[in-house]
Amino acid sequence: VYRSSELSDGTVLGFKYVIRNNCDEVINNVPLRDGFKLMWLDDKGANWNSLNTLLDQSIDGTITIYPEWKLEAPIIERVYTNNLSNTFTYGDSIVFSADASHNNADIQLEYNWVDYGTRGNNYERLFASPNESGSKTLTVKAYSDTLTSLTSTSTKSIDITINKKMLNFDWSLDSNMVYDGKAKV
Repeated sequence: VYRSSELSDGTVLGFKYVIRNNCDEVINNVPLRDGFKLMWLDDKGANWNSLNTLLDQSIDGTITIYPEWKLEAPIIERVYTNNLSNTFTYGDSIVFSADASHNNADIQLEYNWVDYGTRGNNYERLFASPNESGSKTLTVKAYSDTLTSLTSTSTKSIDITINKKMLNFDWSLDSNMVYDGKAKV
């Protein structure tokens, strides 16, 4: 049996008795939503990925189940920098960028560059230093302004290398000066 549940579009799902013979009919009558994954909850709080999985369990007596939609995680297509090799030199500016999407166009995305505590799909790190070399993580959160309790996240990392900067010193002496390499003045 699954119990009455009101959907965000106002559709009310009533009680239905489900046995293996009409399980597919029930599954096919539950409206699908772009960007959401359908889960089945039972009256004991367990999640089931499919109604068929639940029916495959040996259950004594009657169990109450109902559909629940989970927001699918955003898809992070790529994380990249302004240098294809992701190799920089001390003092360089690094521009971190990301391309992400969601299967539902009404869902917003929030980008968070975890290591720097900044938001946005582009972030510029000025004057990078060698101690910042390593993996940098981006978290993208999918959310809706109207379905505030539903969120999901994805993460992706990128490895960067920041090398030390070579310093060159050029010494010039006036033509009347002599330096022997020992004097300290």
